Amino acid sequence: SVARSLGAENQSERSFVSVRSAKEVLRTLLMQPKAYSKAQRSVLIVADAVYEKSDPRLPTKKVEDKTSLQLTARNGLLDFSRLQYSSIEAKAIKEVFRSDVMTGLSASREQLLALNTLAERPIVHFASHAVIDYQQPGRTGLVVSQFDKDGEPVEGVVRLRDINRLRMNTELIVLSACGTALGEHLDG
Repeated sequence: SVARSLGAENQSERSFVSVRSAKEVLRTLLMQPKAYSKAQRSVLIVADAVYEKSDPRLPTKKVEDKTSLQLTARNGLLDFSRLQYSSIEAKAIKEVFRSDVMTGLSASREQLLALNTLAERPIVHFASHAVIDYQQPGRTGLVVSQFDKDGEPVEGVVRLRDINRLRMNTELIVLSACGTALGEHLDG
């Protein structure tokens, strides 16, 4: 398994958090062809979400509704800019692994939480912004698209409580997001 190839010796060590570069993890996976066959290389990639009202992927309409944007800010969303290179990251992963990619408006909280296929994915890769709240860790999360197909603001943070509700049998979750390796490293 992926955990074993990264150093986990027994079952209790296979549910661990490891801070490794994505390049190191990919190299480890690709050097284990018998333990991790091409058929098992199924990745869900969430990347290049829509964070800004000015994003050209949103429908063109003149909306200067500061009330809805302020409401969104009160719900915990912040001002993030587009991560254009995350789409390049997603394409590079897709060249190596059989992948489904959620980008743009499809990289939404609603669509991600509606997926029942996460249980079938050995790898889930998030290339996004992250919010970290040390005072209220339950508010910590990964930032996905903040607008719906009509350009209206929506809840765009997949919080820890959301992730805990998902049915996943995932071997590896990659957080390619700013600030996801912050914090104190604890043994255990």
